[in-house]
Parts: sequence; structure tokens; C-alpha cells
Amino acid sequence: MADYVKIDGVAAADIVKVDGVAVGSITKVGGCTKPASGATVWCIAGQDGGVATAAASDLNDWTGYVSADMSTQDYICIAFGKNDSGNPLWVVGSQNALKEIRYSTDPTAGVDAWTDVNIDHQIRGLSYAGLDGTDQVWVGVGASGRMWRSTDGAANWTEVDISGLANKTSLQIDEIVTDGSGNMIFGQDTRIYHSTDHGESWAQAIDLSDSPHSVDSAANIHTCAYTNGKWLVFLRKSGLTNVFYASSPTGTWALCTVDGNAASGTDLCNAGARRMGAANGTAIIVVGKHVSRSTNSGVDWTYTEDALPHGDPRDVYGDGNDNWVVAHDSGRVSISTDDGANWAEQSGVQDGGSNTNLRFPTGGSNIEDLDAVACDVILPI
Repeated sequence: MADYVKIDGVAAADIVKVDGVAVGSITKVGGCTKPASGATVWCIAGQDGGVATAAASDLNDWTGYVSADMSTQDYICIAFGKNDSGNPLWVVGSQNALKEIRYSTDPTAGVDAWTDVNIDHQIRGLSYAGLDGTDQVWVGVGASGRMWRSTDGAANWTEVDISGLANKTSLQIDEIVTDGSGNMIFGQDTRIYHSTDHGESWAQAIDLSDSPHSVDSAANIHTCAYTNGKWLVFLRKSGLTNVFYASSPTGTWALCTVDGNAASGTDLCNAGARRMGAANGTAIIVVGKHVSRSTNSGVDWTYTEDALPHGDPRDVYGDGNDNWVVAHDSGRVSISTDDGANWAEQSGVQDGGSNTNLRFPTGGSNIEDLDAVACDVILPI
């Protein structure tokens, strides 16, 4: 039977759950098969405003350019979602004092495809929170533990006052994620905060340093994710890393296992890991040349040394159709086409670079530090 196109008037690409079941766990609905969720375009953001794009059909052929005069300020994060008209939108966050947020409906169109938003504060994590009534909502987090929110598809942003949250500090927030149904989380130190209204209001869900978890209070929730009905947080401190997972932010958070055994704190990627990617029930953390991977929504993990062809990974992203990309600080791009089980370096000559470095030529220098990657598939999947 054919793939379903809509369910109850909702387009297939916008469906997050059906009767409470995460779309990643669904094979058929009413006899119709679930359509493939793979990407068509990938985008990497990097040092000094560098942007590179590649068609999903050929991840060995990237085109790079410098999207703005960013001085020496780098892009830090990138996310894909929709603008106020419901059309595809890419949004990047940066360190630049006048271009903290930039957005484009088509990053393949080059330098002039981007619009600046000045919020006067660094953005380190972005999430497309989805449609709230008629509003296309985006939420960004960053330095000094602050948050901004847009209800018009990333065109205008207003700071969300979260200064009064229980135990919250001015420590920077590195990531924010959604389940696509209005629920969101971010972490700070060992605390998890949650929203049920697309990031408009917030409350503390749990402090993992409290009993029964009793996580070391010096640990910090550095990255988080959501896939197949599971929330995941990655905690790190020197010599200790752990992943906790839960079906609800205010429910029971459980410590993951590694190869079936309770995580020891030293058997996952180490504290240098920057981002965790999650797609269609697979979650991946990278550091150095090493990969921690879960294929059951973060419950159990396997750690593989030297899985990546190069070190210095900065971000990892999956399209929900077994394809994953890692962006490296050294200008390298690593690719997996088997859901993160095996990795290879991109091959072929890259625009402005070689078969080993993706570079964005600008004047007499080359920008080759890659910091963030995404594809045109809306999270979560």
C-alpha cells in the first residue's frame, strides 16, 4: 500500500506522534506505510561566518562560502524548521555582537540569502519548537543562562525571563530540544528545566544531584536530545560522563546502560564531547575519533574507539534515514550511511579545499573550522 501523506489533516513531515506513539516507532497507519524521512539538503556552519551546503544525494560534493562579515566570530549552532509562512527555514546562532541570529530560506543561494537579527547576546543552542496555534515558534539559549523566543518564524525575538527559575544560575545554556508537541527541555548544572507551552513558560523538572540519582553536583548537563518518545541528557565533568533518559521530563529519569551494564561514568565518550545527535531512535555522541551510539533511544549504549576517520568533532546530526554527518573543527566531514555503525571521510574535491578539508575562501585566507551541522528534516525524529 502507498505511503500516507496526511493524518487528520496534518502533513506527514509535521507528524510527531499518532495516538501517543512517537512517529519513529510507527511503521504503518491504517495500512499505509510511513514515508521515508530522509534529507534533501545538508548545511554546515563554521568559523567566521562560513557556510557549506551539499545535496543529500552526494555528501562528497560541498559548496562553501562566507555568509557575512563576522569578523573573527564563529557560528555555534544551526537548526532547521519553518518561517512564518510555513516554508523551510535555516537558523544559525553565533558569537557576533550584531549578528547573533541569522536565517535563510535557502542556504544554497549564497551570501545574500541570509538575514541578520541583533539580540545583543550570544546564542549557543536553537530549536524549532513547532506550530503553536498560528505561530511558528523558535527558541534560542546562550551565554549567561539567558533565553530568547520568536513567534513569527525567527524574524523577531523577545527575551524570555527565566531568571526566577528554581536554583537557576548565570551559567551558559548550550542546548534546548523539543518533542514537537510543545514540550521542551534544557539543562543547567545537574538540573533539568521543562516547558509545556512551546517555551513560553518554564519550571524545574528535576535535579539529578538529588536522591535517588545523586549525580556529582560538579557535573553539568552539556547537551540533550529527544527521539522516539525519550528525553536524553548528557552530563559531564572531568573524568565522568553519563546519559540519563526519561519518557517525561517530570517522570522517572534512569541511568543508561553500556553494553547491558550500568554505566560507570567512564565507559561513554569523555567530557570533551560537545553535542549529542538523535534521530529515529538512534542517539550518537562523538569526541576525538570515538563514538558512543545507542539504537534504542538512549537506553543502552556502545562505545567504539577510533570509529571516526578524524578527530576534533564539533557536531553530529542524523536524518532519520540512516544517514549521519559529523562536522570537524579541522575542516573534515565524516559520513555514515548505516545509522552510525561505520564512518568514512567525505571524498572528492571540495569547493575551495581538497578531499581532506572543506574550506570557505575569503581573501587570502581559508576558513576551515566546522562547528555545526543540520539537514532539512525537522526534529524530533
